[in-house]
Amino acid sequence: MPDVARHLQACVWVSVVVALCTVSFSATGQTLQERIEDRERKLARAAERERANDPDLQIDRRMASRMDFSARGVGVKQALADWSKKTQVPLVIDWEAMEIDGVDPDLEVDIELEDVRADTVLLVLMDSMSEELRFIAETHGWGVHLRSRIRANQDVITRVYDVRDLLVDVPNFDDAPRLSLTDALSNTSSGGGSSPSGIFDVEEFSEEDRPLTKRERGELLVQLVRDTIEPDIWLEHGGEFSRARYSNGQMIVRAPLYVHVQIGRPAIALDR
Repeated sequence: MPDVARHLQACVWVSVVVALCTVSFSATGQTLQERIEDRERKLARAAERERANDPDLQIDRRMASRMDFSARGVGVKQALADWSKKTQVPLVIDWEAMEIDGVDPDLEVDIELEDVRADTVLLVLMDSMSEELRFIAETHGWGVHLRSRIRANQDVITRVYDVRDLLVDVPNFDDAPRLSLTDALSNTSSGGGSSPSGIFDVEEFSEEDRPLTKRERGELLVQLVRDTIEPDIWLEHGGEFSRARYSNGQMIVRAPLYVHVQIGRPAIALDR
């Protein structure tokens, strides 16, 4: 009898729990699926708020926003300050270094632009600063760092890129053997003890046709980077500070930030 009592007591507790769960769901007016969907919506809104507070994304959104901009008869330094104020993008410029490089901050600009991206306006202003110099605008979470390319090239960062996925040897199926039906029929119809030849025409390949090793493909990839991304900055091309090399499935690049941006692959930063 004690066992029966305990069994009845357990059944009562299960009934109570089920009843409470039913009351809970009924009170909210939601099914289990609706509660799950509501939870997912809340998580999505929380993720959106987190993205909205990301300083990098905030700067990117401001740089991508469209604007009207007018600068007539004012110095380029003042025009850049006006751009920064209007876009709410902090702009860091070492004007003393700019003057040493040959930039006149009072050089008048005459610009009238309507409904263009903020980063496009900045590029137009940069083009107005000098006819001889090139300028680099580097975007960070705190704003934009604007300086001459000469200065930017001296500030190098070492990053390591995993390029193993780019070095996969894809077989060349153009070199498949050709079936020779003539030889096959000839060998079948001929008698005697002559040794039959194969029915496939197999070509012999020269040293030039052999597949490249992974290291050779890696060296070619590094050479492609040096030849296509800011070619004049690399030590191998007569530059002073930047270098790229291949080692064991990785491309090790020591170059300015704006060069790493152009490479555009995930990387590990080793130092500044």
